[in-house]
Amino acid sequence: PHPPAPLPPPPPCAPLSDADLRGYLGPAGRLLRPQELRLHVYHGGVEPGLRKVVWRYLLNIFPAGLSGQERLSHLQHKSQQYRTLKSLLSTHSHPSDLASVGAAVRKDVIRTDRGHPYFGGPEEGHPHLAALQDLLTTFALGHPRLSYCQGMSDVAAPLLAVMDDEAQAFICFCSLMRRLAPRFRPGGKGLARAFSHLRRLLRRIDPEFWGFLVSRGAHDLLFCYRWLLLELKREFAFED
Repeated sequence: PHPPAPLPPPPPCAPLSDADLRGYLGPAGRLLRPQELRLHVYHGGVEPGLRKVVWRYLLNIFPAGLSGQERLSHLQHKSQQYRTLKSLLSTHSHPSDLASVGAAVRKDVIRTDRGHPYFGGPEEGHPHLAALQDLLTTFALGHPRLSYCQGMSDVAAPLLAVMDDEAQAFICFCSLMRRLAPRFRPGGKGLARAFSHLRRLLRRIDPEFWGFLVSRGAHDLLFCYRWLLLELKREFAFED
């Protein structure tokens, strides 16, 4: 049988603007058409100044149907929960767990996006490095079966830079990790599933390129390992 024809490119779409976002909101600021909002962002992206607001929707940190005021209250409540959890774990965790997790996190934090102004500068007393260290350590101690794995700092750093708030970045990171956690677990089943999905997509979207990869023995796609683990984070400029 002939291979399927390549899929057509998506229609052009401008980045989501403030006016566009308001168009997806109804009375009292309730999000009425979440799937359409996601499709708009998928095809066109988001204006940089709106990322802090829109990423919260994309990461599903709010229960469905909340008004604008209810979302604000929910965010404040979850932020306070984070501060309580951080304090509890930092004072009640076993000292050896706290030391080993903290050391593993620190090893990555001091190397993560240090060329970006938000994380650049002297390490000593750096508030953003400290915030990244604390949110990742809190996550690891609060999720002992997963703990901390190399690469998580790469995922968390853009969230912290955009939210510019440790608690909100933690909330977003936890939500994102609900989807990404299988890729970081030992055994590699989550990554194997991602590789399988990518192979199926390539065969469907670009059969000619897929055939080229097969002819070169590269259809295992191992060169995509970092792309899939970190959601292409290192393949784009930080601002993108």
